[in-house]
Amino acid sequence: MHTGQRQGDLLQLRWSNYDGEYISLRQAKSKRAGFRGKLVNIPCTAALRSMLDGMDRASDFILTTKTGHPFKKRYFSRLWSESMIAANIESVKFPHIEEPQELHFHDLRGTAVIMLNEAGCAIGEIVAITGHSLKTAATILEQYLARTKHLADSAIAKFEAAPSAEFANRLQTKAPEN
Repeated sequence: MHTGQRQGDLLQLRWSNYDGEYISLRQAKSKRAGFRGKLVNIPCTAALRSMLDGMDRASDFILTTKTGHPFKKRYFSRLWSESMIAANIESVKFPHIEEPQELHFHDLRGTAVIMLNEAGCAIGEIVAITGHSLKTAATILEQYLARTKHLADSAIAKFEAAPSAEFANRLQTKAPEN
């Protein structure tokens, strides 16, 4: 969730992709289509940096099995599913959707988009981290972004702080004086 990357890209991530501050990688999805993958440089959050710096480097790969081998997709997926069931979070009920939704690893990618947006990041900042196209990131926000009081409060605070708000405030009518 701290990188917004696809499972396949994370499973291929090597220690050489991490310099202590950034994870740099060329995304593989575009490569499958015959294009050179998008290069993303992801600044590590303090939590991610702490986790990575505390890990043993038993392999060239960051994510490895107990034996130090890189994960195969199927094995990682099985362990992920088992972990979701053990944590009792294999599905979740969203306020705006009637039926509980089954969760998948890929949902972390969309969650990263939502959380970055809720933190006040512009869509350009979001896609610089996740590698999504602007259109895809906008679609994720349209479908999953909850219209919360927090976001509304943040928007009004930004509006009131903007120089153009002074003009809008002059247009306000005053209550009639008695």
